[in-house]
Amino acid sequence: LLPEDTPEFKSAVVILCSNVQGIDICDAKAYSSCLDALNTLCQLSDENKREFANAGNDCHNAVIRGLTRGDPPSLETQELACQLFWCITSDRAAVSLLSSNGGLLSRKIIDALKNVPRVK
Repeated sequence: LLPEDTPEFKSAVVILCSNVQGIDICDAKAYSSCLDALNTLCQLSDENKREFANAGNDCHNAVIRGLTRGDPPSLETQELACQLFWCITSDRAAVSLLSSNGGLLSRKIIDALKNVPRVK
């Protein structure tokens, strides 16, 4: 583990955003693990939330693409996506950054989660 004040730790959000873009959308476990790691990092600081918000549409669209892939995501993965969205939107500055980047992320996530078939 890296200490929180190291440059490598601070760039972890950027690295994970790049990784989520490169994940094969059929690899549900890798996608879920990446969401979990992003969520954990974003919960650690408002700076990390803003870093994710600044990651850009490619990263944000990759998160959404993982929710809308052929096989429905597990309930755990859906919950991780909701937790990540909640975490990011708990910081006003991050919300402002998301809004300035087109403001479509929240709508896309909500639409993606609405269209996921219900699994019992």
